[in-house]
Amino acid sequence: RFCPAGFFSPDGGQCQQCPLGTIAPNPGASSCVDCPCGYQSDATRQTCTVCPGGTFSIGGSQCQPCLANEVASSSGSCECRTCGAGAEVDPTASPARSACRFCLPGFASPDGGQCQACVEGFVATTAGASECTPCPCGFQANTANTQCTACPAGQFSVGGSQCQTCPFNKISSSDGACQCELCPPGTEVDPNATPAQSECRACTAGSYSINGGQCQ
Repeated sequence: RFCPAGFFSPDGGQCQQCPLGTIAPNPGASSCVDCPCGYQSDATRQTCTVCPGGTFSIGGSQCQPCLANEVASSSGSCECRTCGAGAEVDPTASPARSACRFCLPGFASPDGGQCQACVEGFVATTAGASECTPCPCGFQANTANTQCTACPAGQFSVGGSQCQTCPFNKISSSDGACQCELCPPGTEVDPNATPAQSECRACTAGSYSINGGQCQ
């Protein structure tokens, strides 16, 4: 008798079910045929069914889920792909691993891996950033790492860092200072200034200062 569909016999021996990834669509098969890439055999081994989004197959195999950092955005995929710079696998997509999403502002992905928050002093101002950029001197990143804001008077910053208060013997009199300065001779840092370290005051009669140090 002929082997039923889904089974084969190469030499007239006992009929065997086709291996996974292969089919015998008609009775009397002496061999099974591979399903093409992007497809897999069904339970009966009689037909090939398409791999759903988020999965792939090579010829003659079953569908497999994409790796954690790759997607297959459509059914029938022969391979998965990375999302590309500035994007990551969308964890809310259904089916899983079927779509990418842009990194949110404040995050970046250089190679399609998981979006990472910008480090202190760096920002990503728009969605889809492949890298974070340092804030210029006199500025610092906001808490969300989405924009640079000027250091207030009395503080300073070098590029790519947060604002710091000026040393006790120096001031910055305006916002956005890249460095602090000594008070002129005959003056000292005003301890009553608001904000602190933002103004100089003259030494009182009978006292003096050299190079803006404390009046003596």
